[in-house]
Amino acid sequence: MPSFLIYAPDYPESLAKRLSVRPEHVELIHKDIASGQQEFGRPFYPPADAKPHGLPEGTPNIGGSFMVWNLPSREAVWERIKQDAYWRHGVWDKERTFVEEFLPPPPAGHK
Repeated sequence: MPSFLIYAPDYPESLAKRLSVRPEHVELIHKDIASGQQEFGRPFYPPADAKPHGLPEGTPNIGGSFMVWNLPSREAVWERIKQDAYWRHGVWDKERTFVEEFLPPPPAGHK
């Protein structure tokens, strides 16, 4: 099964929206992990010059999401992205989100 890197930066000033739809996002991610579809995923920090988000102290400032998914095709990855709460509710920047396919690993014993 091919593996894909997904880079999904957030729109500026979307942290409050991200946090409000996070439970829906996490529910789908748990299904992805259980099925083996998601190999890795984490939010990442915004650029150092990003404006403060104005949320309560201790709330992390988040700049977007980075995932590695195992799906049959690039089209299947885009279908899954578009199901996500962060996409549907305008958290992920639709112009800057991209998907790249990894090369397959070398065969065992390859030098």
